[in-house]
Amino acid sequence: MQNNNNNNLFFKTRFGTYIEVSLPKSQTSDRDLVFCVDVSGSMGSVLKEVTAVLDDIASRATKPHTLYVYDTSVTKLVLDPNSKKSVALKSGGSTSFVCIFQAIIDHLRQACRPTSFIFMTDGEDTVNDAMKLKKSMDTLKLITKSLDVIVHVMGFGSSVNDNFLKRVGELGTRPGVFRYSTKSAELTNDFNDMFEFSTNVREINLLVPDTKKTYTSHSNGDYAGFLIPPEDEVDKDGDKTSVEVVVELGKTKETVTVVHCKDPKAILRLRALAIVPPESEEVVRSVLHEMSYISSSEGDMMERIEIELMKKEISDRIMELISLLTQIKMGQVPEEVKLKLSALRHDAVFSDLHRKKKLDLRVNKNMEYFKKTDIKGILEGYLKSLPKDEWNEIRKLRDDWVCAYSSLDLSEIMKKSPDEILCLGILVKRQEEAIDAPTRGLELVEVSNTVVSFGAFVRAMERGREQSRDADYGEFSECNEAFCIVGTCREKINAVVPLYLHPQHMKRVRILEGIWLGHLYTLDSCGYDKHQELGLLQLLHQIIAKRQATQRNAEVIAEIEKVCRFVVEGSLGFKTAYGTSTYSNFLGFLADRSATSHENLLFPLMIAHLTGRFEEDVPTVFRECVRRLVQGAVKKGDGGITDGEGTRGVIRKLVYGQEKPTTVSVLQTPAFSTEADHLEKSYVEFFNNETKPPIPLVPEHGATFKASPAIADTTELVPFLKSLMGTAQDLQTKLPSFFTDMVAYRANPTLERLVESIDFEALRMELLLTLDCVSVPRQIFSSFAVYKSWDERLTGRKNRGHSFNLASADSRDAEIVVNKIVNTKSLEAFGGLMRKYCSDRYGALFDRVVSGLCSAHTIDAENSRNKILALLTNKISHTVLYSDLAHMCWQPLVPIKQIRDIVGDQELKRIEKEHLDARKTVYHVYRSTNKPNRCGHCNHNPYRNNSLLFIGYSYPA
Repeated sequence: MQNNNNNNLFFKTRFGTYIEVSLPKSQTSDRDLVFCVDVSGSMGSVLKEVTAVLDDIASRATKPHTLYVYDTSVTKLVLDPNSKKSVALKSGGSTSFVCIFQAIIDHLRQACRPTSFIFMTDGEDTVNDAMKLKKSMDTLKLITKSLDVIVHVMGFGSSVNDNFLKRVGELGTRPGVFRYSTKSAELTNDFNDMFEFSTNVREINLLVPDTKKTYTSHSNGDYAGFLIPPEDEVDKDGDKTSVEVVVELGKTKETVTVVHCKDPKAILRLRALAIVPPESEEVVRSVLHEMSYISSSEGDMMERIEIELMKKEISDRIMELISLLTQIKMGQVPEEVKLKLSALRHDAVFSDLHRKKKLDLRVNKNMEYFKKTDIKGILEGYLKSLPKDEWNEIRKLRDDWVCAYSSLDLSEIMKKSPDEILCLGILVKRQEEAIDAPTRGLELVEVSNTVVSFGAFVRAMERGREQSRDADYGEFSECNEAFCIVGTCREKINAVVPLYLHPQHMKRVRILEGIWLGHLYTLDSCGYDKHQELGLLQLLHQIIAKRQATQRNAEVIAEIEKVCRFVVEGSLGFKTAYGTSTYSNFLGFLADRSATSHENLLFPLMIAHLTGRFEEDVPTVFRECVRRLVQGAVKKGDGGITDGEGTRGVIRKLVYGQEKPTTVSVLQTPAFSTEADHLEKSYVEFFNNETKPPIPLVPEHGATFKASPAIADTTELVPFLKSLMGTAQDLQTKLPSFFTDMVAYRANPTLERLVESIDFEALRMELLLTLDCVSVPRQIFSSFAVYKSWDERLTGRKNRGHSFNLASADSRDAEIVVNKIVNTKSLEAFGGLMRKYCSDRYGALFDRVVSGLCSAHTIDAENSRNKILALLTNKISHTVLYSDLAHMCWQPLVPIKQIRDIVGDQELKRIEKEHLDARKTVYHVYRSTNKPNRCGHCNHNPYRNNSLLFIGYSYPA
């Protein structure tokens, strides 16, 4: 074992002499670990949680561990990291400690190795009498005397006995540690604590020759601390500069010289206080008193953070100890209080392994990140490399930006410390929700004009906390205004937001982002979470909403906006929390907007504001606010909007406008003699807008009939949409406050201008999409696709095609249609013709068209190829040909070799892969004769609900 003498030291405290020795790099423990778990009937309520945590421990273990489960008998299992099977635990029966103690004895006789046992129970022995139990424990104690054995104890529930568990913890060669819980979640944590402690924490023994006594410490780090009680003073005269001690780690012993430290740093004094035995209330209150004299501002930034964390941790433990000791003093000594006190005496041992608050896992993770990133080195590099001309620029700002607490200006603060930044003081109301949901747990109360450095603020807050112990950090409901500093106008301040001020100052703000954000939301410098960056945008809005009509306030807001602009444009945390494409998706497609709440609409609004896109993008946010407003009113049945017609009535008006009875007289004269270009043009227009009927090629059969309502043009619906939306004056009170605040702040565009310029076509489409669920695939998303989907839902599916009897007079009409489709020059006209006469993409006429295209390939290869490709891809240019069949692909009934010869093998394979990747479907293929089955279905009339997953162009042969 090698020691660095610079780190081996001792100094006196009022609680004894603290000795700290450095340790070599931690190695994997070679001790066996055995679990002994109670599965009696009373464990049934938590057996599921116990099973889950044991499975998790098995998955994290580096080697198999023995597991004994017991009630009135013992079953031996193994926690095997290589096994995928769950641990099989069943509860039932009474509890017999004699049987588990005998199993431990048998195990030790067989193994004869250093072993740690984790003994867990939730009750007392209900089978054996006291004499049998004592005899069994005495036998076990006798066996462990000649071995290296430790028994750690876990108690659960209200039925366990404190004295008995203490005795179990002393059955080993030396005492084990103790945990106690009353809730299943706490029990899970205790199992994890015990496992981590047993596998990662090393036991170090320290022999002081002067006292001839051995002291024990536990550590999972690079040092071990020992507190030698005053009666065993190692330097009674106080004149020793060094002391020799013997350090025993595992099988290694080494004599180490520890040097007297005359002026111990704050972090060392805290380490000493952390291991003071909590023997009485007087002792723990003395620890609290001593801790109040330890400054949180000593050392570099990483030391300050570590000091802050340790002080909170010690304070938490002491406040809980005081509460339990007070109950005992008042005579309130139920068994549960004794158990909690016993467990708390061991709590310092677990301080580096598992903290109790839900914030602490995040703290540990961030602390590790800060250490690895070498923030201190980066900031020192910035300070050393700062050019002279930029220092001159910073000096010009010194009169404007001065810390109210230290009276140092911006340039002095930046020179004095490489990790100090200037901030604006604010008063906020924090709730516990701020830890997990920063966008909901922090509310701005007041904005001050006080500028203060981050370090000065944290130190002042720490002093306030030390002066009042009635509430603890994390209990935000009790300490929102209990721990505050006072601003220049005597206003309360309990949070700060950094200011931009200068690019070099912003570099520091950027590097320290995780620290100031963590403190802002959790009162913990290591409490950062990426969602706090989203919360910062909400806080900026609240600052803007509470703005004052002063030049200074405008300057301060502008500096905070610059910081937030960096967060939006340059922070990886923001991009991972919000999503790299969320904003563009919000602007581009309704489905990405309709899933968010009113609060979430603040984010795109603030992003538009910070990135200079406000005028361009705010109309989309406005339209979404209006859509949600109208949708909410319609669904609530607001009579002023629905006019008593309900949701479906509003939808009909949005589709058809003011419906009028219409009749259609069937044409009796064919139009095939019409000039070809004019005819094709009408089908091109029909392809691009199906509300414009094309010129018929042949007579359409039937007498005059009542037609379905026609889809209205949006221009006809503007008055109705305006009535749904309301005037600018109405919207001023109905829209979310964050929207009206930001529009008023920006002043351009005004709310009146937004109302006048709203896109009614988009608003109509979006209302139809969300008032009731209607499915429109993103790839064919268009306003007409939405109208058509609703038209089919309201009046039934319309078959635009026509039936032709190919064996009779109608065959001539069919010939006209097929010839026109095959020979048309324009692909868009081809699309219009296919939509009108082959709207289902199957049937006799469709098959004749495909055959005609295959035959015409020898005459006009390019034209036929493009049309076949349009059918295969269901696209003409970027427009979907059959929007209602976008989820399906065409399975040709002609030999696939013909299609391959026309479009090319590589192109067909590419199309096939696209369909396979998109998991497209096809209709079931019937017999080739097209003879209908008993249900009347064949390839010309397939059963529309019988679709199969497309597996490739491999059939028919």
